[in-house]
Amino acid sequence: MEFYNDVMTRLPRFGRSAREVKIMPGLYPVVDRNEAEAREKFDYLQSLIHPSVALAVLVHTIGVFNLAQYPLHGPVPEMGESR
Repeated sequence: MEFYNDVMTRLPRFGRSAREVKIMPGLYPVVDRNEAEAREKFDYLQSLIHPSVALAVLVHTIGVFNLAQYPLHGPVPEMGESR
């Protein structure tokens, strides 16, 4: 939320309004010469992420704690109301 607020307060200095800006947390484009090569690169990058790091990032991103108690390849638990 801090990042979002910071960006929104800067907009007037650049002649932009809030309706002109979309903030997409978690967007991570992977590009290459074609889709197959981009997918291969994406798969490789994913393979470098240790499961404990992935869980920590997810906890920080969505605010659901104790994710380690759930199966790594199981369904995402109910999250309830967002903050």
